[in-house]
Amino acid sequence: MDRSRDDLRGRRCAWSYIITRVHTPSPTLRIDVHRTILGILRTEWDSCFHGDPEGWAYYRAVEEAELADFSWVYFAARECDRVIAVAPAFITDYRLDTTIQGRCKVLLQPLMRRVQRLLTLRLVCLGSPLADKCHLGFAPDLSISRRSEVVDRLLASINSFAASHGIGLVAAKDIAEDHVVGIAFVKAGFTRQPSLPNAVLPLPYATEDAYLKSLPRATRRDVRRKLKTGDLVQIDRRHGKEALCAVPAMVGLYENQRNRSSVGFEQFEALTPAYFRRVLIELADAAVVFLYLHQGRLAGFNLCYHTDQLFIDKFIGLELPLARTLNLYVLSWMTNVRYCLARDIPFLQTGQTGYSMKRRLGSELLPSWIFFRHRNPIYNSALRVASPLLAADRYDDDLSRRSDREA
Repeated sequence: MDRSRDDLRGRRCAWSYIITRVHTPSPTLRIDVHRTILGILRTEWDSCFHGDPEGWAYYRAVEEAELADFSWVYFAARECDRVIAVAPAFITDYRLDTTIQGRCKVLLQPLMRRVQRLLTLRLVCLGSPLADKCHLGFAPDLSISRRSEVVDRLLASINSFAASHGIGLVAAKDIAEDHVVGIAFVKAGFTRQPSLPNAVLPLPYATEDAYLKSLPRATRRDVRRKLKTGDLVQIDRRHGKEALCAVPAMVGLYENQRNRSSVGFEQFEALTPAYFRRVLIELADAAVVFLYLHQGRLAGFNLCYHTDQLFIDKFIGLELPLARTLNLYVLSWMTNVRYCLARDIPFLQTGQTGYSMKRRLGSELLPSWIFFRHRNPIYNSALRVASPLLAADRYDDDLSRRSDREA
């Protein structure tokens, strides 16, 4: 099999092999590159991400999700055969106008169609199309100075991988604020631009009433008023495989909602039935699905998963206008808050976009960044100049309004 050709066509390999090995000046440190997460032990992977629900099992589910636009790569830093850092990555054909939204996208669409081939670049990117942060993780006992060294070697490895597979654009998606990591990327010639922040709700409250009292008075009254329609809704909670029979209905609601949305991120929002099935199977009881029914009719769903440290509200699908009449967004939000409070889970993560309501309900916005460089210096210079126009936060209405208020 021609492995290079297989990569470029986006096919997935069913077995693990190391396609490159970058030796550092230290004979004990190496970067291994795998084509399946099965090449890295689950315990070794998860030790780098303590308390994160999006661990080895989640990335295994994504790998098996039949996402035709993507293929997968996993980088593992090993020292004396011990994994001290890991990072997933993906390969795709990326359109540079993906982040442009709203009126600008509509106005530019005729032009974009004519130059689509010029705007589409082969990309290898650290992170995941289905995660709101880049899971670049380190062994907990790794010192700051060693982390810097490992990131340097990791970036050299991804650049070598890109060169050997004819990939021009190298990037990292949704890197959280980290001084050491940021310096390493800049030192390696990457350009930094803002990504969409991640919304996280801290829950240091003993009761639901204590949480509600932390909200502004008008918001608190609005939430309590909307919760009154909860008597008209049956909430069916299912864990893991218990929810498999609901997957077709969940996919339908998700697709309907996606088609209605004025915001679209191309293949980064495309979900398959296999994605839902594999998440439910791989994460087992850590995966929770809330089904919201009205008179026996499914009006909405919420796919979530968690550890005892973090609850992730991943995807929601609502049938409109029924869901709006029943105030399902607020009801689902409070259902998640109640679930967390009952289990002493301290943080509820609700991801990117829809910031206005999330902030009203107490969420904090955690900044994240995209780093990129093109191996061709001419393309790289052009992308650096264009990067302010392509930054995702520029086209989010909620973030724009917030910036105007803060100015």
